[in-house]
Amino acid sequence: MITLTVAEIMDLAVFAGLTLNSRFNPTGDDLETEIDIQAAHPDGALDEDTGKRTKTRFVAVMTDYPEEGCMPLGPELPIAPVTREHEASAACWCGPEIDYVDPDTGATVYVHKQAQ
Repeated sequence: MITLTVAEIMDLAVFAGLTLNSRFNPTGDDLETEIDIQAAHPDGALDEDTGKRTKTRFVAVMTDYPEEGCMPLGPELPIAPVTREHEASAACWCGPEIDYVDPDTGATVYVHKQAQ
């Protein structure tokens, strides 16, 4: 994680070749507002208004107000599908089929179905 002030972010924007409109720039104490840049959660950031998850490499969080949430930074990345573990029983979520029952021990071998 790195913490930057708004003034430092503005310097970085100019360094990156952006032109800032001084009419809309923050002034005074607002320039000292700190923002944390951190690695995004692997499951992405949840937009509570839409229920949509957005995954990016990094997020920005207001240092003094983390409860306000985060802003995803950069291009959206694909979110890996959740993989579920199979259970070694007929009660598995996939509804496995019995492939073999050992006549001596009664042990059952199940063939599991792949998630769709």
